[in-house]
Amino acid sequence: MRCRYLFIPSLVGLLLFACQGDSPSGKMASTRDTPKPLAPVAIDLPQILQRGKLIALTRYNANSYFIYRGQPMGYEYELLTLFAQHLGVDLEIKVPAKWDTLFNLLYRGEGDIIAANLTVTKERARKVKFAHAHTTTRQVLVQRKPQNWRQMKLHQIEKHLIRNPIQLIGKKVYVRRSSAYYARLVNLSEEIGGDIQIMPAPEDLETEDLIRMVAKGEIDYTVADENIALINQAYYDNIDVATPLGVEQRIAWAVRPNAPLLLQAINDWLQHMKSSGDPTYYVIYNKYYKNKRSFRERMRSEFFSKTGGKISPYDSILQK
Repeated sequence: MRCRYLFIPSLVGLLLFACQGDSPSGKMASTRDTPKPLAPVAIDLPQILQRGKLIALTRYNANSYFIYRGQPMGYEYELLTLFAQHLGVDLEIKVPAKWDTLFNLLYRGEGDIIAANLTVTKERARKVKFAHAHTTTRQVLVQRKPQNWRQMKLHQIEKHLIRNPIQLIGKKVYVRRSSAYYARLVNLSEEIGGDIQIMPAPEDLETEDLIRMVAKGEIDYTVADENIALINQAYYDNIDVATPLGVEQRIAWAVRPNAPLLLQAINDWLQHMKSSGDPTYYVIYNKYYKNKRSFRERMRSEFFSKTGGKISPYDSILQK
């Protein structure tokens, strides 16, 4: 099976995130992703098999898909590779520059499947069909420990941290508008009877980018899925991710609503993967969400393409 990778260019504005101003979204602002086209293209499993290629839309981050030492890696990427092999087709990876373009690209036929750590929500389920969940997690607050936390006792650290969502009233929390985190904060503001200042982050930022900004003191709060937050805490030890903001939610792949055969194929394959006694799925999950030592090594490596300039130990030779 051959794999192709395509990065979709972004029309990124020249203004930096820090220069966007401090205008929070109103608590009743829309939480919807970019509106879908009127009708999705008619491409289902038979057309995919005929073309001999599955096109997946994903995101470039340290969990879903990335390049390390010149090799493609990632939780979503490895699952997609196995699914494409199961279908007997090649895999093409497309990485849109912004999160809020994923649904339109899917509807236009530029991808067959969205595999980008998507939370299943009612709003999204009106636009796409979700496969069975491959993961469940909950949303947590990402906040920074006090500056001298290493010299403090646990109860002293706790006094500086938010543990009750009510304490978020009046606080600025940065999340992407298209994310499930944004919708959760809007609902949480209603539940606690006070306004959380929800600050829309640029759509080309990953959750891990916002976590890094919290760790470096550039922003005070963001929200992340607990599995992503915990693995990032292994690298940024000055962040706290122990305050839950919601219940367990499903993470799943999404397909067009008029692709029932592809949806069924995903569900059948995933159910077999998780119930057949084959440990492959759990090995892959643990590799990216449980193995903290490997995560730290990747983040510190100059060969990790999210943080370093080199893609492999032979990069200097290849460039000559």
